[in-house]
Amino acid sequence: MSDLRFSEELLLLTLNEEKQTFPSSSTAIIKFGLPAAILFELVEMGKLKLQGDTLEPISLEPIGESLLDMVLDTLPQTDSLLKNSIARLSGKSRKYRELLINNLIQKQAINEVLDKKNHFQIWYEKQLQHTRLKLQEILMYDQEGDFRTRTLIALIYACDYHKKIFKEKWGLRTTARQIKELSKENVFAKALKNTVKGTQVHIIFTLITFIIILLKELCSS
Repeated sequence: MSDLRFSEELLLLTLNEEKQTFPSSSTAIIKFGLPAAILFELVEMGKLKLQGDTLEPISLEPIGESLLDMVLDTLPQTDSLLKNSIARLSGKSRKYRELLINNLIQKQAINEVLDKKNHFQIWYEKQLQHTRLKLQEILMYDQEGDFRTRTLIALIYACDYHKKIFKEKWGLRTTARQIKELSKENVFAKALKNTVKGTQVHIIFTLITFIIILLKELCSS
């Protein structure tokens, strides 16, 4: 059994164990949450440096891991805002999801359900239990925890996925206010939330523009 990477932990937490499926690639936790988690990993590895809300590339040379190399190849050679880098990577989130699922299978955290394509189940329960325990220590027992675990919680909250995991799946009584307080100073969560909001505003603006154009055409006909 190998330890899970940060992005693998995030994806594993999103598995709907009853339906045996992961969220679709259009869901915010996948489309934007996974890119944010991968960028967090690269900062931890020293491939990128975070200065305020800006990412500075330290070394974008490949490291021999298909997912991370794909991300390194996509990132700009110059400094960029963290939220812009998340948005830039979101276009390949479906591929990231696929590669991370394969990683989880190889690490024996999950296995594919026989005769059911794209259906998965927990294989080695201790993988999930380990991550869940770290989160519960913070959410239930008010322990400080490490920055990595707090960031994991913050990213889940930034994508508005905390109710699905903490309340619906685990039955925790933790409140959104508690998690918001935990997340408010987290740079990755702030950038992720801004990216999600920016995308939602763009969709609404596009829809309104389309309706206005349609109404003008109807009025002129």
